[in-house]
Amino acid sequence: GGFFKREGKPSDAEVLNARLIDRPIRPLFPDGYVNEVQIINTVTKGVTWVDVGGPSSSIAIGPLGKRAFATVPSLDKVVEISNQVVVRVSKNGGGIGTVTSIPEGINCGATCVASFDAGTEVQLDYDIDSASGSSFDSWGGSCSGSSSCAFVVAIGTFPIILFNAIAGDCFIATAAYGSWLDPHVVTLRRFRDEHMLTNAIGRWFADLYYRYSPPMADYIRERENLKAAVRVILGMIIFAIKYPILAGILVLLPVPIVISRRRRRLRFAHLANKEE
Repeated sequence: GGFFKREGKPSDAEVLNARLIDRPIRPLFPDGYVNEVQIINTVTKGVTWVDVGGPSSSIAIGPLGKRAFATVPSLDKVVEISNQVVVRVSKNGGGIGTVTSIPEGINCGATCVASFDAGTEVQLDYDIDSASGSSFDSWGGSCSGSSSCAFVVAIGTFPIILFNAIAGDCFIATAAYGSWLDPHVVTLRRFRDEHMLTNAIGRWFADLYYRYSPPMADYIRERENLKAAVRVILGMIIFAIKYPILAGILVLLPVPIVISRRRRRLRFAHLANKEE
């Protein structure tokens, strides 16, 4: 008797194939589980091979058995084993615009990531925010051309689009008020040109603002409640720009009241100490 006498010792290839199945599912069993488990693999017709982009060093299967992931050391990442590929659109430049896809999935704007079946032909179109004075510059990454971008979805697909902006545009204010020609935006732009860009500290602040404000403006533009809140904050800044003396009085008005209350509190504390 004995298994090895009956069946013979498995080859190294058979052992390695068995480990590919054994290692990922072993952690799924609860601690203390000692019952014998038999796993039978049956290869049938219609098996789909999924390219994960390189040799895989390990595979993990989700608890429900519906999702699996493979580590790909050559790409330094973990790839989901499925026929779907995640496509992420990257928007660069200081301009403002949206990118949409055919078939539906990407609306960037808000949704810049979507999953498509590998081999799907996807077309990306852009829409420029003309109110901000932005313009289309170019496609990059997996895209090329001067209008729409078409590509076949595969591992590593990464479209990039570049939007240009009018030099010195007020991105957040434009997003909040809806147009770079809005009187509030014009007031802020005039203050920047006449007071901020005339000194080193102001220029440093403006450079910092133009570096980080475009993605913030994109986020604000898609959310009406946030736009309203930003308009309230900018409204107070614009009031201070137009009426600096009155704004200064309103800011300093609480100071005497605070000082008076503090003195009164100290006086009462001093009297209380005397009575003790």
